[in-house]
Amino acid sequence: MDDKDEAQALLFHIKLSGLPVSTSTANVRNYLCDECECDVKEVLLQGNNSAVAVIMVKDIDELLKKNHSIKETFISVSLHKDQLELQWDTIKVSGEDDIETLKFYFAGRRSGGNRTKSVESVTKVDTNAVHVKFKSVDDAAAVIAQEKHMITRGSQIHVCYAPVPDSKKYERDKILLKNIPKETKEKTLIALIEGCLDLEFEREFTLNLQAPLALLLLSHHYEKEELQKIAEILASQQIHENYLNVDLCDINHSIVVSGISEKNIVGNAFALQLYFETPNSGGGENTVQMLTPTKVKVNFKDPS
Repeated sequence: MDDKDEAQALLFHIKLSGLPVSTSTANVRNYLCDECECDVKEVLLQGNNSAVAVIMVKDIDELLKKNHSIKETFISVSLHKDQLELQWDTIKVSGEDDIETLKFYFAGRRSGGNRTKSVESVTKVDTNAVHVKFKSVDDAAAVIAQEKHMITRGSQIHVCYAPVPDSKKYERDKILLKNIPKETKEKTLIALIEGCLDLEFEREFTLNLQAPLALLLLSHHYEKEELQKIAEILASQQIHENYLNVDLCDINHSIVVSGISEKNIVGNAFALQLYFETPNSGGGENTVQMLTPTKVKVNFKDPS
């Protein structure tokens, strides 16, 4: 794609599904460049014979209508729901792990876009990778758009968008049931769940009922799509002519404590921090943030 064509092209995120088992990043990149005339900014293999690509192309409709094949295997190409898969304000860097060096480089003009950028954080995620989070998705895009990155002469680093972290098990085994009539007995709700989900109480799930709410705790690990299906089945059920309202439980590491004496707010906040670190409280490592003279927020460290 020449400079004139690139000026007319737009940036898209696409997903390629049904790839041959041995497909590499280079195979996908070469196919999109040579056969589809795309300017490929990034390719990320995702497992399950699929990949995500960030491309610039003039006619996305034509690309999507086209029949695609790699290594004589037909594949499907679709627009990608990017917010579910990649963090568009965060890049993954390999080849350099010095935090201050990376922060200085990616904030400067040499890292892309011929302009300075705002780096929010630089975090080492494992022995081979660092995540650099920007305050703007435009800053991250400017870095990705630059094909080569060299902090010092002869030492090239690799940069790509950072994938969204996998959901933890404790995020994916809880379902909140609402709109339960107050007269509902626990055994009634258990029987309903056993019947519609074909699960066995105590072995495959437990229940904490405090009508009009109930917390369903699943014993097994479920993928996001499976959990969503379970929620849909439950939402179709009625108890005493009331349809259940169902929510998947978002992870939350914070609680708010109120009613603290104004006379010694600092001392009380410190005492709360110590208390919630003890096994008796069921808590763990935490920090305390003062919200008002009588209220604090306790932020627990991610236990995963």
